[in-house]
Amino acid sequence: MSRRNRTRLLSVIIASFVSALIGFVYSFTFNQSIFGGIVTGFTMGFVVLSFEWFVLQGRYAHRTRNVSPPVFLLISLVCWTILLFTILRISHSLFAQPGDVIPMWSWRTARGMILGVVMISGINLFLRTKYLVGMRVLGNFFLGRYNRPVQEDRIFMFLDLEGSTAISERLGALRTHKLIRRFFQDVAEHVYEFGGETHRYVGDEVVVTWPTNQGLKNAAWVNCIFDIRQAIDAERFSYYEEFGVMPEFRIGLHCGEVVAGEVGEDKREIVYIGDTVNTAARLEQLCREKGTWLLVSEDILSRTELPSHIESKSLGPVTLRGRSKSMEVFTLRPMKKLDSET
Repeated sequence: MSRRNRTRLLSVIIASFVSALIGFVYSFTFNQSIFGGIVTGFTMGFVVLSFEWFVLQGRYAHRTRNVSPPVFLLISLVCWTILLFTILRISHSLFAQPGDVIPMWSWRTARGMILGVVMISGINLFLRTKYLVGMRVLGNFFLGRYNRPVQEDRIFMFLDLEGSTAISERLGALRTHKLIRRFFQDVAEHVYEFGGETHRYVGDEVVVTWPTNQGLKNAAWVNCIFDIRQAIDAERFSYYEEFGVMPEFRIGLHCGEVVAGEVGEDKREIVYIGDTVNTAARLEQLCREKGTWLLVSEDILSRTELPSHIESKSLGPVTLRGRSKSMEVFTLRPMKKLDSET
C-alpha cells in the first residue's frame, strides 16, 4: 500500500472513531441503544469516507477531477445518501428495541440521515482542507507555530517543466494547463511517497521541501528524484498520445537554514526566506547551461549517503547570481547509465 493510501486509511479510521463518538451522543439524544449508536456511527464514518477517499478520489480520481465542484458534490451526496440509508436500515434491524416495528421510512431514519450527512460533511471538509494545504501546515496554523518567525534547517527542490512557452504555443493555453496539471499530479505522488511537502506551484514550476533530517533519512530526496524521473519516462508514450509532446524537466536542490513564518492578512501563508531557497532556484536555472536535468549543491551531497546504485559527478565550481563565493555543483546518475556511457 502506498504512503498516500496508508495516510488516507489512518485518517478514515480516526474519523470513524469520531463518528462513533457522535453516534454515542446520538443514542442518548434520540433514546437509541448506546451500543447500536456507537456501531452505527463508526460504520457510517468508515464506509462512507472509505468510499469517498478510495473510490471517488482514489480509483476514479482521474474522472472526478474533470467535473465541476457542484457536479462532484452532487455525485458525493447521492452516493452518501444511498450508503447512509442502507447502513441505517441495517442498524435499525439489528438494534431495534424488542417489539419496536420500524417502517421503511420514519422520523428516526430521517434524523439519522440528517445527522449522518452533517457529520460526514464536516469530517470530509476537514480532510479536504488537510489535503489541500497539508497536515503539517494545517497543524502549524492551528498551533500558531509560525505566528513568529522560526529558523529551520530544510532541503528545497525546484522542479521546472522545460520548454513550457513552446508547448503553450503549440497546444494553446487550455491544453497546456491540462498537461501541466497531469504532470504535477504524477510528480506529487512521488513527492508524497518520500515524505516531501509541496510548498507551492508557480506557473510550470513546483517547489518541494523536506525538514533536512527527514529528507536525508534513507536518502529520501534522492529516491524521490529518480522515482519521478522513472515515472515520467514510463509515461512518455502516454503523454505523446494525449498531447503530442513528451515533458522534460529540470531540478535543482540545496539545503540549509531558512526562516519560516506566516505572512498576509486576507490570505495567510507560510513563507520560507533565506539564501537556501534562492540557491536551489538558481541551481535549477543553471541546469540548461550545464547541459543536465539535475544539479545539487555540495552542501546537500556531503550530508547524504547516496544509494549504492547512484553516483555523483562534479561539474566544477560555479558562482551563482547573488552569491559572493563559488560553490561546487554535482549531477547524479544511475551507475548503470554511467557504465553504458563509458
